Amino acid sequence: MGRLIKLSEMDITRIVRRVIKEDKGLGDRKGELYSSINNVLMDFEDVDPSDIVMILKNILDVHKAMEYRSKNKIEPVSSHDVRKRFKNY
Repeated sequence: MGRLIKLSEMDITRIVRRVIKEDKGLGDRKGELYSSINNVLMDFEDVDPSDIVMILKNILDVHKAMEYRSKNKIEPVSSHDVRKRFKNY
């Protein structure tokens, strides 16, 4: 018969994190990303939620644009390219 071991919530958290670190290549990367972002946001409890929403929307817009450019094989435009193009008008 096995032994009964009592674990605290912190012990379980450490074990889970260690398993995730050791199994990174096989784990759910989307879930890991979600969890990481959520953990970071928890550190900013003093920031107004509407500011957090605005920042996340800006980040989302950048990633949507990157996805669009990637799908349509469009090269990213640098700030130098933008300045050069606007000088011609």
